[in-house]
Amino acid sequence: LLNMPFSENSFDVVIGNPPYVRQEAIKEQKEALSKIYKVANGTADLYVYFYELALNMLKPNGLKGFICSNKFFRAKYGENLREYILQNTTILQIVDFNGVKIFEDATVDSAITIFQKIKPDNNSTFKVVDSDLINSYEMKQNDLTKTYFAFTNNQIRNIHKKIENSGLKLKNWGIKINRGVLTGFNEAFVIDKEKKDELIK
Repeated sequence: LLNMPFSENSFDVVIGNPPYVRQEAIKEQKEALSKIYKVANGTADLYVYFYELALNMLKPNGLKGFICSNKFFRAKYGENLREYILQNTTILQIVDFNGVKIFEDATVDSAITIFQKIKPDNNSTFKVVDSDLINSYEMKQNDLTKTYFAFTNNQIRNIHKKIENSGLKLKNWGIKINRGVLTGFNEAFVIDKEKKDELIK
């Protein structure tokens, strides 16, 4: 599907639920995807490419609506996609279901994203809808950065800015911060009760 010859600027609206496939399962396609897509990243999940594909399929001012993993909001592999969204779309609405299980079988948190294929201006705002789908607040698109997407109301954002302006960031402390073991081979690290009991003995 990602290599199909869709003509650009064909649709007024694209609505979808892109597949969530971990990067380990698409190893063979990574090189080809990196030649086609600006959002490419060696560790990106498959759904990332569908964002760019959908936007390429839209006519100018067309609308894209996805329900999909929200992991790209903060994950390192989502940086190219975040930058692409900020430069090429006007965000209209986002629902971040962080910590709320929407799909029984899904192991990731979801989000609904609605973008318009038009470059944003400095005054572009969008609606952030709470996971209860009732409450919402407005945010400026230029309050988001390619580093990560954090959705917060004005009061919390002002507190963050105050802390950032008066505090010293960890990266400027001159210390090295490490992470624990990261693996793409979870089967080697997830064990059953029988194996656990054996190792404890």
